[in-house]
Amino acid sequence: MGADIFESFVGSIIAAMVIAAASEDLLGPDYVMIPIVLAVVGYIASIIGVFSITAMQNMDPGAALRNTTFIAAGLFILGGYLALDYLELPTKVIQAVAIGSIVGILIGLVTEYYTGIEDVFFFKVKAIPYIGEASKTGSATNAIAGLAVGMQSVFIPVLLMAAGIFGANHVMDGGDPGLYGIAMAAMGMLGTVMNSLALQSNLEKVGVPSRVMTAISINRVAEPYIKRKAVRHLEKKRVVIFSAGTGNPFFTTDSAAVLRAIEINAEVILKGTRVDGIYNLDPEKNKDAIKFEHLTFDDAITKKLKVMDSTAFTLSKENNLPIIVFNMNKPGNLKKIIDGKQIGTIVN
Repeated sequence: MGADIFESFVGSIIAAMVIAAASEDLLGPDYVMIPIVLAVVGYIASIIGVFSITAMQNMDPGAALRNTTFIAAGLFILGGYLALDYLELPTKVIQAVAIGSIVGILIGLVTEYYTGIEDVFFFKVKAIPYIGEASKTGSATNAIAGLAVGMQSVFIPVLLMAAGIFGANHVMDGGDPGLYGIAMAAMGMLGTVMNSLALQSNLEKVGVPSRVMTAISINRVAEPYIKRKAVRHLEKKRVVIFSAGTGNPFFTTDSAAVLRAIEINAEVILKGTRVDGIYNLDPEKNKDAIKFEHLTFDDAITKKLKVMDSTAFTLSKENNLPIIVFNMNKPGNLKKIIDGKQIGTIVN
């Protein structure tokens, strides 16, 4: 498929339409219309999914974003079935779309498991802590551990992709209809990923010039990350959104944020959370939790405080880059930090 989100989504639509048109004896003209109908439903489901996050402001940000995907995917499958039924189009393909959506969500959860620091449902995250521990003995062991985890992380997604292709082909009874089912499954996987472009869109709506720069090639919707170009954007008073992490599946976005900050000579990392700093215990579950006004990097790593992963802390420590952890849900906090006021917890 294409290199960027929109092109891939449109490519999957056209592929399904071409297969249907070329197999008119088996599929018929109705199947040519189905991808367009489902695309419209997918756009609407994505929009609802994006705005549903307003009802989850008090939830953990990672869980909230995960839930928006579930909501959008569920609405996509249900809305697709109802739309096809209303238009008297074959509803059998919804099975293939559902398979694609489920596979896409599962691959996302696997990615979260290998790149996050918070537990994914009942599965305790081990990959990033393992890489973080390896970073304590030097850059060589850190790189080896990262590569090992990266290779391990692709195993389950490959199996899921194979299962999705087999399932979509099976529900459409193989042959050309089976290929059509695979194309529809691809639509299911790509129907909700437009959520990632919401931040830039909202900034532009309020008149804030912004640029999205990605670590992987998505040329139609974002610029590839180039250090000098990023610095130039900042010099022109533009907001630069660094996306796609480091381009490697075994580094968290925390590590990517610190790396980019170092590369553009940023003064500080601002880590927005639901609470007003770093505590020795979860303040939302324990009223006796004690807030730290200041921490050293060594303290944060030794106490195993789950705010940023240890790789990010190590990078910050080695490059003398301070981190401020603050409550991002309280209006005015970001401006107060920029004005130099004491907000949250400082790590340096």
